[in-house]
Amino acid sequence: MVACLTFRSWLLGIFFTVVISAANVFFSLRYPAPLVTPIIVQIMSFPLGKLLAWCLPTTEWDTPKFLQRLGFDSTLSVNPGPFTIKEHTVIVIMANCATAPAVGITFTLVTEKFYGFHHGILFDFCLLLSSQLIGFSFAGMARRLLVDPASLIWPQNLVFCTLLNVLHAEE
Repeated sequence: MVACLTFRSWLLGIFFTVVISAANVFFSLRYPAPLVTPIIVQIMSFPLGKLLAWCLPTTEWDTPKFLQRLGFDSTLSVNPGPFTIKEHTVIVIMANCATAPAVGITFTLVTEKFYGFHHGILFDFCLLLSSQLIGFSFAGMARRLLVDPASLIWPQNLVFCTLLNVLHAEE
């Protein structure tokens, strides 16, 4: 069984999520607004994943007993083996969630720029977090209608799947 939530996938996923979301928020304030898409993340993360698989140490550590009871393996490693298509998919999914700027950012920018009302950073953080969580919860409730039926194959997903299979075809 090949793991998909590895140190590499978390590191690259969080890195690309932060960089892509910051770049898209920055560019959304310009006209015309260029958009950094998840396809760019998919292409850029492949050589970085291969590089991390090559240069990270392969040392294994024993997992504490309480983590083994929670379902973890008996040993953990920073580099569990070659960079896999599962890790690559996790990275792309993480970055895809942060591609579009959050709606709360627009609210904060408009109220500060045009109305001169400055919120505190805690209010801005809570507004962004709550608006994003509401969006993800509505998406979770609509999953049965929008994701599960086999007739709803979204064309953009075919592009992602094809590129993943092309990049990871070792033969």
